[in-house]
Amino acid sequence: MQLLLLITYDIEDDKGRTKLASLLKQLGFERMQYSVFSGTCTAANWKGWYKRIEKIFTRFYKEGDKLYVIPQSRHLFEKTQIAGQGFDMDWITGKTEIIYY
Repeated sequence: MQLLLLITYDIEDDKGRTKLASLLKQLGFERMQYSVFSGTCTAANWKGWYKRIEKIFTRFYKEGDKLYVIPQSRHLFEKTQIAGQGFDMDWITGKTEIIYY
């Protein structure tokens, strides 16, 4: 089963933010805003991936830091309203396997 996830974080430590953003990009999530990512993965992959994400978050945690993983319905996510620079909806929802630049 494919999961569609919205991941957002607020991490005070610069190195921690950079490491988490790099990992999310490496895992195939697309940056929607500076500390907001979205993408799909299988439930099986997510278990291992979350451990990696949580390890970084815990390592750099300072009081008040936040990490949210918000499951999304594909149907509602596709109704996202965008003003300004958009993102690749087909990539995030798994309709496209490859992005060409």
